[in-house]
Amino acid sequence: GIGFTAEKVNPKDKTTASGADYNAINPKGYVPALVMDNGELLTEVAKARDSELAGRAKSLLQQLA
Repeated sequence: GIGFTAEKVNPKDKTTASGADYNAINPKGYVPALVMDNGELLTEVAKARDSELAGRAKSLLQQLA
């Protein structure tokens, strides 16, 4: 699979474990959110899954080349 770093969010004050304002990261204000290496923000499970599948497909194609 694709590696990632998880960070806990305090649901009461909407701050991340590192002290960042979660509302600034995810304007929708709810978890989960996935920030991609290119800065793209994914907040829907289906989008995150599609992105993971696209990454796997790209990796497989590179291995075949």
